[in-house]
Amino acid sequence: MSTQTASEPRRPSPWSRPANLARTLARQGSDPRRLALALALGATFGTAPCVWGSTLACALCAALFGLNQGAIQLANYLALPVQLALFIPFVRLGRTLFAPSARALDIETLHAAFRQDAFAAAHSLGLANLQALAAWALVAPLLVVLLRRIFLDLLRRPGFFR
Repeated sequence: MSTQTASEPRRPSPWSRPANLARTLARQGSDPRRLALALALGATFGTAPCVWGSTLACALCAALFGLNQGAIQLANYLALPVQLALFIPFVRLGRTLFAPSARALDIETLHAAFRQDAFAAAHSLGLANLQALAAWALVAPLLVVLLRRIFLDLLRRPGFFR
């Protein structure tokens, strides 16, 4: 049985603040289709296995396609935990696709390689990151299409743009 009376205000859900922010962004001249595309692109660039480039890529993409800069950056930053979770899988996929005979990267191997020859180890790590980016680039178009559809369905819900 609830102890809350009818006169007490309801406690806001944890999703009310992001939903209100999305509504505010949507009212800034974006229709649901363009907002869904901005969110999908931001989330997709946010999962790229390079932490240094997603903000710039999102800014350029928003400027190029005339998308809502705030929405694309919001999705980019909210995707950071997913980016961290997918970093190693993208490295492994890149190694599998582009260098199947290469040794697996692990902390002990990297530590030993950096002690032996730091330049060669950095080169190997950079190559693995490029392979991970190439693997992400193969997956990214499918991710944009899927996320755009999901965001569009959410944005078109009745009452979303109240």
